[in-house]
Amino acid sequence: MKPAILFVALLLAVILIQSFSRTSAELDPVLAARLAQLEARTELLTKRLARVEQAAQAVPPTDQLAAAKPATTATSMGSPVDWRLGAGLQGEPLRVAAQTFDQRRGRVEVLLEIKAPLADADAWPRQPGLQVPVIMIARDSSGAVAAEQPLTLMRGASQEPGAYLHLGAELSEQTADRVQVIELHQSQ
Repeated sequence: MKPAILFVALLLAVILIQSFSRTSAELDPVLAARLAQLEARTELLTKRLARVEQAAQAVPPTDQLAAAKPATTATSMGSPVDWRLGAGLQGEPLRVAAQTFDQRRGRVEVLLEIKAPLADADAWPRQPGLQVPVIMIARDSSGAVAAEQPLTLMRGASQEPGAYLHLGAELSEQTADRVQVIELHQSQ
């Protein structure tokens, strides 16, 4: 019985030696492809992290922004930009209910909820396609203005409290690629 145990131990040792002494050229092709994919993904994530860190260093500290203009930062799930909302859009008379930025197509869309009667109701159009008194300022990673334009009414003719207004704007492809911050301000 001892020769059988010795034979099994010897066979196990040979198998272990062969499995650990493989060279990278003998690597399983499927495993090699997965390893290459993981390396490429790690490189991509490293580049993204470097861009985020660079953008964070380029944006002025929030205390400097607060001193210059009162604004609130808003988040949007999956949004590639930082949103900043001006005083008139933080709850009274208007509140930003949702905002999106499709960087690939350069589309900015905002859903405004009317919380109180609008003091300047005549400045707000009731027909889609017309400009509204909300200005969008798009900034690049250095904080410079990449675009500044009024938003356009897409849907929503009612100006009664509780109603929603769907606003939008389009940026050129070159501008959209550079945008890191979008500011929304109600024009006076």
